[in-house]
Amino acid sequence: MKVLVTGASGFVGSHTVKALLEAGHDIRGLVRSAARLERALEPLGCADSVEVVGGDMLDPTAVEKALDDCEAVVHAAAVLSYDARRKGEMLSSNVQGAELVLSKACERGLDPVVHVSSVVALLPSQGTLAPASPVGTPRPAYALSKAASDGVARRLQAEGAPVTIVYPGTVWGPDDPNFGEAATFAMDVLKHRVPFGVPGLMSIVDVRDLAAVHAAVLQPGHGGRRYLAASGCMPVTEAMQVIAEAGGRRPPRGTMPASALLAIGRLADNLQRISPRRLPVHYEGPWSMVNMKPADTSATVRDLGIEFRPARETLVDAVRWVLNSTDYPPLSRIITSST
Repeated sequence: MKVLVTGASGFVGSHTVKALLEAGHDIRGLVRSAARLERALEPLGCADSVEVVGGDMLDPTAVEKALDDCEAVVHAAAVLSYDARRKGEMLSSNVQGAELVLSKACERGLDPVVHVSSVVALLPSQGTLAPASPVGTPRPAYALSKAASDGVARRLQAEGAPVTIVYPGTVWGPDDPNFGEAATFAMDVLKHRVPFGVPGLMSIVDVRDLAAVHAAVLQPGHGGRRYLAASGCMPVTEAMQVIAEAGGRRPPRGTMPASALLAIGRLADNLQRISPRRLPVHYEGPWSMVNMKPADTSATVRDLGIEFRPARETLVDAVRWVLNSTDYPPLSRIITSST
C-alpha cells in the first residue's frame, strides 16, 4: 500500500515511517525540510527509502500533491510544545492541518485515514479513558488544539469516512530527532531543574509501540475506529524516580501540592511570553498530569495484537538515549558528579 505520512520528520512520524516500511508499505513523506527528514530517518536506517514531497500541512496545493496516488494516510504532523509563546501556532496549525489533510484524504477515498490524536484530547474525564470517551474540554493550548482536531476526525467518522483515530499517551523512547517535551522533561529531572516531585499520573507509550499500532491499523475496509495506545499510567513521582536512577542521579524529594504547582505554572507561562529562554516550569504539563486517567487499551491489544513494553523499560531506554545522544553532547556530563 502507498501511504502518505505527514510529520514524517518528527518523533512519532519517523518511527511510524520505519514501522510501515518494515510492514511492506511504500512511504511518501510530506515535510517542510528534506534535510530534517533525512536527519530523522538516518538513525533508524531508512533515510533512503522514502519519497519526499516538500510542503506544509496548511498548504492545500502541497497536501493535494502529496496525496496523489496514495491509498492511505497517517496524519502525524502537529505542533507540540509546552512553550506558552507557541500557543497561537498550536491552536491554528494543528486544527487547520487536521481539517485539510483528513478532509482531502476522505474526499479522495483513501482507506484508512489515520489521525494521530492524544489522550489529552479526552481530558478532563470522570473515569478511565476509552475509545468511546467523549472529546474533552481541556484548558491548555496543545491539549485544546488536539481536542479540536479530534472533533474534526470524529465529524468525518460520523459522516461514514474510514477514519481511524489513535490516542497515544505521552510518547517516550529513543531517537527523538527534535528532542521534544519528553526528552526535555527527562533532562530537567536529570539536571535537578525540577527539584520536587510532581503530582498526578503520566500515561506512557513507547514510540516504537505507537508506530506498531499505526502499522497495524493500516487495513482497508474496517470503517471508522478508535484505539488508545499506552503501556500504563504511572505516578509522575515514580516516573521521575525511574528517570533519575537511570541517569545515576538522586530523585526529587517531596511532592508539591497540585494547586500550588498549577498556580506556579500559570505564572511561569506569563513569564515565558516575555522571556527569550525556555523555562523548565509551565502550565500544560502539570495540568495534563493532574487530570490524567488510566487508559483502556484492551481493544488495541485484542484487535491489533499489540504488546506494549513496560513503562519503566521505555523510560530507561529514553534516558539512555538522552545521555548518549551525539546531538546533545553536554548531556553526557550531567552524570559525572556524585549522587
